[in-house]
Amino acid sequence: MSSQKNLIPISGTETAVRSRDRVIGEVDPNERIEVTVRVRPKPSGPGIAALEKLVMKLGACPGIPL
Repeated sequence: MSSQKNLIPISGTETAVRSRDRVIGEVDPNERIEVTVRVRPKPSGPGIAALEKLVMKLGACPGIPL
């Protein structure tokens, strides 16, 4: 498990505490959670064809599991 000192914030992802937010209980530091992150390309980005080409290139690299 990583500790707070090992975490590196990603710029622009900080969320302010809202007035309706509240603590509902203690957090179990040993509890495992699973998170799925979906990243969409920017509308002005490389497009699907370029992304497919990159995925194929990464798939050809040894040591990089897909």
